[in-house]
Amino acid sequence: MLYRNTTISSRLALLLGVSVTAFAAGSPALAQTADWLGATGDFNLGSNWTGGAVPTGTATFTNSPTAMRNVTVTTDNLINTIQFNSNALAYTLLMTPNHSLVIDSVINNSSVEQTLITAAGGAIAIRTSVTGATTLIATVGSFVVFTGPTSSAVGSRFIGQGGDLSANTLSIGSIEGTGTIGFGALSVGSLNSDTTYAGRIDTPVSLTKVGTGALTLSGANVHTGGTTITAGSIIAANNAAFGTGLVTLNGGILATTGARTLGNNVSLTSSSAIRVLNATATFSGGIATGGHALSLDGAGNGIISGVISGSGPVTKSGTGTFTLSGANTYTGATLVDAGTLLAGAAGSLAPNSTLTVATGATLALNGFNQAIGSLAGAGAVTLGAATLSTGSDNGGTTFAGVLSGTGSLTKVGTGAFTLAGANTYTGATTVMGGKLVVNGSIASSSGVTVAAGATLGGSGQVPSLTVNGTLAPGNSPGTLTVNGNLVLGAGSLYLAEVQGAVSDRINVGGTAALGGTLRIAPLGGAYLFSMPYTLLAAAGGRSGTFGTVDTTGSFGDGVTSAVSYTGNDVQLTLTPKPLAPIVDPEPPVAPPTEPPVTPPAPAPSPRLGVGRPANAFAVASGIDAAVANGANPSALFGIYNLPAAAIPAAVNSLSGEVHTAAPAMANSAAGRFLGTMLDGSGSGRLSGAPNGPGGAAGFTADLPLKQDAPGRPTLDPARFSLWGATFGSTGRNDGDRSMGSAHRNLSDAHLAVGVDIRLGSNTVAGVAVAGGQARASLSGGLGKAEADVFQAGLHGRTTIGAANLAAALGYARLDTDTSRAIPALGRTGVTASYATQAWSGRIEASLPVASWGGLTLSPLAAFQAVRANSPAAIERDGMGATAGMLTLARRTDITSRSELGVQLDANLMAGATPVTGFVRAAWAHYYQRDADLAAALNGLSGARFAVTGARPDRNAALLAAGADIRLSQSVSLGMRVDSELSGNTHRIGGNAQLRVSF
Repeated sequence: MLYRNTTISSRLALLLGVSVTAFAAGSPALAQTADWLGATGDFNLGSNWTGGAVPTGTATFTNSPTAMRNVTVTTDNLINTIQFNSNALAYTLLMTPNHSLVIDSVINNSSVEQTLITAAGGAIAIRTSVTGATTLIATVGSFVVFTGPTSSAVGSRFIGQGGDLSANTLSIGSIEGTGTIGFGALSVGSLNSDTTYAGRIDTPVSLTKVGTGALTLSGANVHTGGTTITAGSIIAANNAAFGTGLVTLNGGILATTGARTLGNNVSLTSSSAIRVLNATATFSGGIATGGHALSLDGAGNGIISGVISGSGPVTKSGTGTFTLSGANTYTGATLVDAGTLLAGAAGSLAPNSTLTVATGATLALNGFNQAIGSLAGAGAVTLGAATLSTGSDNGGTTFAGVLSGTGSLTKVGTGAFTLAGANTYTGATTVMGGKLVVNGSIASSSGVTVAAGATLGGSGQVPSLTVNGTLAPGNSPGTLTVNGNLVLGAGSLYLAEVQGAVSDRINVGGTAALGGTLRIAPLGGAYLFSMPYTLLAAAGGRSGTFGTVDTTGSFGDGVTSAVSYTGNDVQLTLTPKPLAPIVDPEPPVAPPTEPPVTPPAPAPSPRLGVGRPANAFAVASGIDAAVANGANPSALFGIYNLPAAAIPAAVNSLSGEVHTAAPAMANSAAGRFLGTMLDGSGSGRLSGAPNGPGGAAGFTADLPLKQDAPGRPTLDPARFSLWGATFGSTGRNDGDRSMGSAHRNLSDAHLAVGVDIRLGSNTVAGVAVAGGQARASLSGGLGKAEADVFQAGLHGRTTIGAANLAAALGYARLDTDTSRAIPALGRTGVTASYATQAWSGRIEASLPVASWGGLTLSPLAAFQAVRANSPAAIERDGMGATAGMLTLARRTDITSRSELGVQLDANLMAGATPVTGFVRAAWAHYYQRDADLAAALNGLSGARFAVTGARPDRNAALLAAGADIRLSQSVSLGMRVDSELSGNTHRIGGNAQLRVSF
């Protein structure tokens, strides 16, 4: 502890000795308490206190309006506590010269600041703490001393007016003024105020700055215990402001004002800053960042000649300039956020640091060669005459600022470095490793050299260029401009990417000397046929050729690529291969030998699972014919671009086979409507009861051989009949493998109403209308069709002798909507709408040949035909009738068949209700099975073809069964189920009818 005045020291020591004994023992001598009355200002006058005596226990100051508030201590005093009540007024306690006040504690419970002032030759000694807002003032020749091992005065200010402050360990709100501070440990700043201390901090004090305020140290301090800045800042206004110890930055700021030179070592234990407020400050000590961020800021200029070490990042902010001249080793990132970061020596920038220069900031090499991990940002880098080597961290960065000066740039490492700005440096550019991407300009450079194993790319401008590594212009793809000459060495590689309609390109202002390898890299997209891609154009002329031309990837098995040379250019041309041989690879024909010397070569693998898929082959042949006549199939490049195994299916997706579903839906709807009009329930029209074979034998109830049968009902004299029916079907028609047609699922459902009229004893005629819907879908995602169906028809029956004859005519209109996709071309939502109209007819006959026990057997025959007419139509998607879609030709499809079979009818009674049932089996033979489509591809003039959809087999089995129930004399209900079965067709249908006769 520091006692500079011997007289004070001896007297104070005596008082302190007494106080230690008294405070520790709780002496009754220190138990007397009193409140300040203050008729006069004399602290030591008993009448100024309640009880008439000066207190030795607690001296309490209140808000008495009559009490003097300037209090003078006129003799040495030993007192336990000085206390200011919560309502106390502001008091000042002033020691008189050569007198001391020894206190255990000061307690200020009020909201106003209290003041204690020493005088020359005297002291204020506090054993434990000062609580509340209190100002301690030490005048010349006096001091304030805290005598306890640990003391607190966090709400107090110490003002040195030439006096001293001393303690073992003390936390105080602030210090200011002059004098000397002698401590073991001092923590200052909890009041968060800005103060200046111009005195001296003596050894072996350790100083800790807390709080948000700024403490300015302008004295020549000699403390050796170190300085820690936890919060706020300490401003060095003297070169010895921090003594000789270590400065620890634990989140605070080390600041300087005026021209300063500081030699202290600095250590970071949290992210912190060094700030030069003005002038120039030099820091010669080492700075250890640990893993913490260091900010260099301020409006002044800083020079760091020591070594910055550690793994923490370093940020230059503020408008000033910081110069780094040490051999720095830190590995964290470097950010020049504002102002200038200046190199003061070669290699002073951390060699493995990622360096970012923000917009408006500057990195100045100052003529000193530097190697850094990487460079990024959009600020300015001034090289001077230096060489900047970047890329050792092997990372990928982009610098959008400007490199200027007479210096050079070297790219090392394995990463990619992109220059996006208009750089103006005039030195050489060397790419030693990784990739340099120039998307801006380095045209001012004296020349670019690309070493073996390195790459130059980008879409910017470069000077004369010599390549021994890889030249990869563009950014998938793009154009690189060489403002000079280009030399491609023997070991070089020109990697040219092609995507859709564009390719990489090199525009050379001078000459181009070619060598090495040209490697074409297809990236996909809508390529162009017969439109040359210019890969290189040299205004000054081309010499040499590429030693090797190869391709990485593929343009597709439908494409042939060729590289050609002119006096100035290198061009790539893509041409289409014929598609038909890919869809249907013809097997090689072995010449005849007797005997065969070797077996014939195996045929290539069939496409689409067949030897010749006729539909796909027809489409391919149509495309090939158009191309042979000069059409450009670029719009179909997505198909040519595929592997050979995928091309047939892609070609087949162009066929539009889904449109063959329209006549198929018409045939199904019309056929079922004809059958419904001809009494598909199995009963006769206007008959007295269910009594004979329906369909082909509806009038057997009137045959002579049945007239005398037991229970034979008589003919109903009703003249008219109204009926309603619902009918429909569902099924699948397999495609033809030889045609390559797809499987087709088809279903339809309809409602019909009709009226019948008796024209004679054995003749009935009628009319009917129906409405419904039909749907079809093709396998393999080849599309679907939907139609709203309207039908109208006429029908009639009669008997001639024992024979039963029936006929029907029908008309149908199908408002058809189709939708499909062309995946290889990226087309979805390809649609067309048109109206298909169908005319249909059916004639049938039956002859009962045997009847026994209520059963009747009748052979039957029928002929049915449907003619469906579909108009010309154009497919469209959201962009219109685009390439790859179809223009459909007008077409007519006819389906006709004959039927031969037998029907067995049964008449019985269910209680009192007459019921007629039947079963039927027939053989159907198709004569015409039209399912053809002629179309032209939009966007490819002359590409015409015809394809065939799924068709029923020539022969099929027809099975049917039904029953008719006579609910009353005039009402009957009929039901029927039927099917068509063959090798490729499986259909089931049915109907239900309700009929009222009158």
